[in-house]
Amino acid sequence: MIYCLDCAESAPMLSRALAKSLEERELTIDTGLARIFLISDILHNSALSSSRGATRYRSTLQELLPGACEQFGFWLRGKGRQSLRQSRSEAAVRQVLDCWRDWSIFPPLFPAGLEALLFAEITEDTDAKAKNDQDPELQAKLAHWQDPGTAPRAPYAARLRGLANSTLPVAACVLRLCHFERFWHSADPARRQRAGIRSPGEGEKATSF
Repeated sequence: MIYCLDCAESAPMLSRALAKSLEERELTIDTGLARIFLISDILHNSALSSSRGATRYRSTLQELLPGACEQFGFWLRGKGRQSLRQSRSEAAVRQVLDCWRDWSIFPPLFPAGLEALLFAEITEDTDAKAKNDQDPELQAKLAHWQDPGTAPRAPYAARLRGLANSTLPVAACVLRLCHFERFWHSADPARRQRAGIRSPGEGEKATSF
């Protein structure tokens, strides 16, 4: 950890290596969790450090984590998710996201977006999916993001929510924003509250951006 902070000028390179390590196909549960914990440790210590360039870790990882977590999610969901050990690993990842939220390292909804990428696959909108979107409040949120007038703001909104990096096309950002709304609309109420997202019928804590 001291080495990482002492070499903060190399934060972009080290951050890319860390993020890339989450995308390997043949991870063991222990290895995957160890890498998440290492990233968390670097984020925490760089936030506390007064060394020049330490904030580069946060800014670089903020750009890289959405893509890394989406790939890590494929691994996390595919490792026997019914097993007790898998349930514990998912709980451990959520605890890390909660720590990032408590530390205020990223924008408020950023960890919630990472959680949506980790624990649910993004799929294209279909007629079958539309049948499951009957709740009026959910329909209103989806319509907001699918409105062509909202499209110019979609990339910024997706980045604030931990759903995209700065190069993702508008259409992909809209798809991820709709994924975010569906994921949290159907989530456990206690989990929604922990993530800073209001339950259906209570309004939205976050802005439209």
